[in-house]
Amino acid sequence: MPLIKWTPRGLSRSEEELSNLFEDFLRPLNEVCVSDGLSWQPTANITESKDAYQVSVDLPGINKDDIKVDVENNVLTISGKRQQEKKEEGKEYHRVERHYGSFCRSFDLSTKVATEKISAAYKDGVLNVSVPKAAEAKKKVIKVGIE
Repeated sequence: MPLIKWTPRGLSRSEEELSNLFEDFLRPLNEVCVSDGLSWQPTANITESKDAYQVSVDLPGINKDDIKVDVENNVLTISGKRQQEKKEEGKEYHRVERHYGSFCRSFDLSTKVATEKISAAYKDGVLNVSVPKAAEAKKKVIKVGIE
């Protein structure tokens, strides 16, 4: 009799939540903003080029005036708040999966940055922060002459 691998269905969401729980637990403390009332963390992508870091954070449905970007001691902190939608009378809610309330994410920028040149743009629910590296942090190549 052949053996057939049993694949349970309907567990992918639970497995994903469990994975996220472990990732949050194991994430370095300098990456997570410690704040009272922290209710959720938006997802982020960070890329690095020779000259700068690029940080993209998904913040759909948030007013740009409710977003704050700070850099102190080479730590970039993005915080803000998403207001909860008002429940309408006569509507029965079957699911409410969106996260509401305050959020805060902090990222340790391992090299010196030019804080006076940091820029941020918010479009279509995505915050893009450009963090240029300081001149002394950029890699230098020195040619060695042989006589």
